[in-house]
Amino acid sequence: RWRLVGAAPLLAAAFYFRYGSAPVIAVIGLVAAIVWWRSILRRPYPFLAMGALLALLFVPHVLHSIDATGSWSGVLYISRTMPRRAYLGEGLVTYLTANPFVFYGALVAPVALVGLATCWRLGRVGWFLGLVAIGQLITIGINTHGQPRYVFFAAALLVVPGVATLAKLARPRLALSLVACAWLGVAIAVVPYNRRLAELRQPIVLAARAISSDAAGRPCFVVARIVPQLMWYAHCDGLMPSYLEAVPCPQRLPYVVSLPGHELELDAVLPGTGSESRPLRSRPGPARELPVVDPRVRVWALD
Repeated sequence: RWRLVGAAPLLAAAFYFRYGSAPVIAVIGLVAAIVWWRSILRRPYPFLAMGALLALLFVPHVLHSIDATGSWSGVLYISRTMPRRAYLGEGLVTYLTANPFVFYGALVAPVALVGLATCWRLGRVGWFLGLVAIGQLITIGINTHGQPRYVFFAAALLVVPGVATLAKLARPRLALSLVACAWLGVAIAVVPYNRRLAELRQPIVLAARAISSDAAGRPCFVVARIVPQLMWYAHCDGLMPSYLEAVPCPQRLPYVVSLPGHELELDAVLPGTGSESRPLRSRPGPARELPVVDPRVRVWALD
């Protein structure tokens, strides 16, 4: 139907909120074409119009990517490679072998497993939900390490047929009790969990404070192996060392940060000699090491 065109702005909104949605959008389009191929052949124009509108809505992203990285795919490349990956398929191994009750949630895991086993009972809609969920697990799992938030969309899709199946048991009081217990468990666990996160991120916060104090409100950018948190706390733009060759460095005061477990040598990002090209610093000058109370944290300012 022509209302299918309305999916284009929704998919574009998901894409702009999180560039990691790009492979999911591709999976959605591919699976939809497979599941409803007869309908598309009978009436191709709504499907083609939706695709055309979606492509048009991607134009601002392409222009931004060219301006920021010099390539139409530069931002997507950075988004894809930002999460670490020890080997190809590391995330997929995690998704299939992790304790599902801990990794996906005490309530989500069993309901999603039921949905995976029974989605075919919902006809083409069920097949669509199941295949898109599996497609996201595979595409994301191959390219990055495993994180529950990376595949929350897949878990949410599988919950739909799971609920449709379990609702036939007609045990609303039991369901309400389980949900209440789950909420109580989260409310209790979130306190020690966030304290643990605060301890782990303390080196990042200390590095960010040193940068903010030295920058004194001047525009800056930071090079480190952990970038998003430093960008947030230090109010700087950021790059990972591996992007220095591909992404033009902004003309701002640069900082290099080495963190516990994510060490970075200063020589690894300074301009090289001979055929090497590390264009972090466009003008000569000394590297100042900023004082940080944690000896494991090292911060250099490249004036």
